[in-house]
Amino acid sequence: MLTALQGQLEAIPHVRSNTMDGTLLTQRARFSRERIWDAIHHRYLAPRIEWILQDLSRAAPLGPTAPELVSLLYIHYVLRDRLSWVVVTDVIWEMWKEGKRLVSLVDILAILDTAPEEDRRRAASWTAASRRKLAGSILTALRDFGLLKGSQRKQIVPPMLPLSTALHIVRLLVWEGLQGAEIISDKIWRIFLRTPEDVADLLLRLSQAGHLKFERAGQTVMLDAPLEWKEAR
Repeated sequence: MLTALQGQLEAIPHVRSNTMDGTLLTQRARFSRERIWDAIHHRYLAPRIEWILQDLSRAAPLGPTAPELVSLLYIHYVLRDRLSWVVVTDVIWEMWKEGKRLVSLVDILAILDTAPEEDRRRAASWTAASRRKLAGSILTALRDFGLLKGSQRKQIVPPMLPLSTALHIVRLLVWEGLQGAEIISDKIWRIFLRTPEDVADLLLRLSQAGHLKFERAGQTVMLDAPLEWKEAR
């Protein structure tokens, strides 16, 4: 489906039509196709930012398990879901820092009671079975994206972070108006369990490859992004 976009925003209605009529998806029930379309559209297409779609469509032909594609899908999955963001950047990140490597359904269920207010109000009306289903789906998604491994007992592991995906993250942060040290310390890197020092190493590699200019001296950080990134904001 992402390949079908070919980076063109104008193609989105056409892709939706092909999804609904079964051309792109093989699910027999139209309801199932609609549910899948709604999820993909919300997480990846709704922002209608052309360069993001272009990055996704370039990675799609590499295959569904290619780190370049999986890591991009992972980023936007987490960014477009508040609860997943809290689970990854707060709870799992803190567990990782403390040396804890196992995460369970109980850990995720506990988060529902401390989630953002809107999510808590919504969760309060759910049955126990619904809460367990939601927690289980989050754990399954994070396993599929490479943050966790295992079936019953899930272990936290650092997901793969290709250099192309690191560049995508930097562009996202520049897009939001961040610069210098703000980019190194942003919470988005926690999605991949990367520390500020890890990020500095990635930025150095990106600089050496000619994608951007990066220098760091103590607390002083100089990061000069391509001009077209700023012009496209």
